[in-house]
Amino acid sequence: FTRLYPKVLIVNYTYKTNKYKMPLLNMVSINTIGSTFYIIFIYLSGKEEEDFT
Repeated sequence: FTRLYPKVLIVNYTYKTNKYKMPLLNMVSINTIGSTFYIIFIYLSGKEEEDFT
């Protein structure tokens, strides 16, 4: 799969599982040699569409 698409982006949205009770959005990427690295971790003020812009 990674040979056809050398850049893979994984997006995860976790709702109210942290001590702040706020949604957490994180993005991780995998490169062609299998290494992963974090792109962003962000607490959102809510789960509505306006909160993502």
